[in-house]
Amino acid sequence: MIHGYPSFSGVFVLMIAVPVVATKRASAKFVFTHFNTDNNAGIHSHLYIFVLGLLMSQYTLSGYDASAHMVQKSPQVT
Repeated sequence: MIHGYPSFSGVFVLMIAVPVVATKRASAKFVFTHFNTDNNAGIHSHLYIFVLGLLMSQYTLSGYDASAHMVQKSPQVT
């Protein structure tokens, strides 16, 4: 039961540490409205860039979930 606590604790430590040590900060308006479409890849759709940005969090959630299900279904291995 306590195996998840270090992981969650690390997330909260980073949530505090990263803003504290950041030397440059952008406004909330800039963060949520500015999409870099000057990327030399030919991608100019704001929606497409936004969805691609969400993939990293989706991979984190689904990757952890898949591993948890695999371990849950495995017989006890010694």
